[in-house]
Amino acid sequence: ITNPNNSLSITQTDSVVAHYVLSGDTIGLTFDVDPVAGGDISISGFTPPSYSYSAFYPNTSLQTLIAIPLAGHVFLNWTSNNTAFTTSPTDSIVTINVGLADTIIAHFDRIDTFAVVFDVDPALGGDISIDGFTPPTYSYTDNFVESTVLNLVATPLSGYLFDNWTSNNTTFIVNANSPSVQVVIDDIDSIVAHFIPIDSFDIEFRVTPISMGQIDIDTNLIYDDFTTTSVTKKYMTGVTVDLTETPISNFLFDHWSSNFHVLAPSTTSSNVSFVASSDDIITAHYAAEVFPPPNFAGLPDAFSPNEDGNNDVLYVYGNEIVTLSLDVYNRWGERVFSSSSKGDGWNGYHNGKKANSGIYMYKLEAVFVDGESVKKSGDITLVR
Repeated sequence: ITNPNNSLSITQTDSVVAHYVLSGDTIGLTFDVDPVAGGDISISGFTPPSYSYSAFYPNTSLQTLIAIPLAGHVFLNWTSNNTAFTTSPTDSIVTINVGLADTIIAHFDRIDTFAVVFDVDPALGGDISIDGFTPPTYSYTDNFVESTVLNLVATPLSGYLFDNWTSNNTTFIVNANSPSVQVVIDDIDSIVAHFIPIDSFDIEFRVTPISMGQIDIDTNLIYDDFTTTSVTKKYMTGVTVDLTETPISNFLFDHWSSNFHVLAPSTTSSNVSFVASSDDIITAHYAAEVFPPPNFAGLPDAFSPNEDGNNDVLYVYGNEIVTLSLDVYNRWGERVFSSSSKGDGWNGYHNGKKANSGIYMYKLEAVFVDGESVKKSGDITLVR
C-alpha cells in the first residue's frame, strides 16, 4: 500500500484513496539484497519487483521487514547506514522506525550441496536405506546440503551377507564393517555397500603370543589391526588376501602358519598373500627378542616406519661395539642410508621421501672392545 504504482481488480463497489504527505514529512529509503539472487525483502507486506528498490515513507512510521531466502540460500543479517533495528540484525524479521534517508540490505549466503552416488556390489547383493529411504535402482544419486548427517543401513538380499562399506571421501561413524553407519556429507562422494555370497569362507586371523604383534589385512582396501583378540573375515572363492605383520614390544616376527592355504612368497616373509579357497585359521607367530651375546652386531629382519611407536627405526643391535659402519642399499644398488653409530638408525626415508616397502640389502662392519671385528651382509624388509 506504500507503493505509488499499483493495480486492482474491480469486483465490487469501493472507494480507493491515494494519500499524500508534504515532501518534508517523507524519508527516502533504498532496499537491496546481497547477492542479487539470494532472496527477497517484504516491506510491510510489499515485495519489490527488483533490486535495488527505492521509495519514500512517512517520517517516524514503523515498517516491518522480512528477509525471505530463495532456494539454495540462507539469511545472514541486515545492514544499514543510519537505521536501528528494533531486534537483532541477525533476525530475519525486524521492525524499523523511519527517520533518516538510508540504504538497508538483506544479506544471504549460498548453501553448498553435494552430489552423492550410492551403489551396491554386487548389483543383486543387497539394498541401502538412506534415512529410511531405499532407492528403487542402483546406482542412485542424490544431493545433500553441506554437513547433512545421514543414517545408512545395508540390508543383504537372499543368499548374501553384508561385508563392508567403501567411499571416496566419507568417514563412517561406527566403522566401515558395520551394516548400520552414519556419515556427514562434506563433499561429493560415491558410497558403496559390499555384499558377499553366503557360500563364502570364514578365515580367522590370530597372533601368538597374544598382544605381541599386529596383522594388517588388505591395507589397500580395509584396515584391520588387533593386538588382543582374533579377527574373522568372510571371503569369496578366488579372492586374493594380502597380509602384513608388525611385531610390538620386545618380540620379533618368526613365521606364519595356515591349515589349508599356501602363503606366498613364504611363511617366513613379513608380507604374504593367499587365494581364499576354504575356511581356515592363519596365525602370525612371534618370538621373544633374545639379548645378543658378547661381540655381537646385527639387524632385525624387518622394521615398519609407520610412526606407530613400534619398530619404526632400523637400529644396529649388539654390545661391546666400539665403532661400526652400516650401509643400506635398494634393489638397484643405490645407497639409501649410512650410519656410524648405534644411536643413528634409519627411519625409512631417502632424500626426504618415504622409501618404498620391500627388501633392502645391507653391509655391516663392527669393531668390539677387545679388538675383534665382524663383517656382515644380508637383507632387511621395510614394511609400510
